[in-house]
Amino acid sequence: MREETVRREVLLELDRAVGQSARRPLRAGEVLRDNDLRAPLLVNRNGLVTIVLRAGGMSLSAQGRALDDGARGDTVRVLYVQSKRTIEAQVIGPDAVAVVGGARAGLLN
Repeated sequence: MREETVRREVLLELDRAVGQSARRPLRAGEVLRDNDLRAPLLVNRNGLVTIVLRAGGMSLSAQGRALDDGARGDTVRVLYVQSKRTIEAQVIGPDAVAVVGGARAGLLN
């Protein structure tokens, strides 16, 4: 492909694709664009997640159901199964989220 025909959003460096996952099905020989890739999802919508709450030297965990997909560092909505409340939590690992901000009080009540 000639350089002058390449659009600005086309992915030119392989390093930017390594470790990423496709947002949609890709075909062999197709030009990759920035928005074709994303960080791998660690939390899947409607999947069960472990909710972690850390305060000082104490750590509590509970079960929840993710209401959004999320990659590491994303903030997702989670349904706290025990109270049926929706909280916001940050994705910290596979099927694991950490409670952020004001959601701490909602989880403990």
